Amino acid sequence: MPAAVTVCPHPVDTRTPRVPENLTYSLTLPSALASPAVARSAARTILEAHGLDDVTAAAV
Repeated sequence: MPAAVTVCPHPVDTRTPRVPENLTYSLTLPSALASPAVARSAARTILEAHGLDDVTAAAV
């Protein structure tokens, strides 16, 4: 059975400028007490992977 694979762009890929305006991510979380912490952690990790550390505080 073929598996679907999603690949994130390499963090040093320079074809598209890395700016907050051209990033789109979605994450569905359950309504649990831990969900806000998971969302903040995911946002930090995603922004770090794209080299957008300077906007992390505002985004989180």
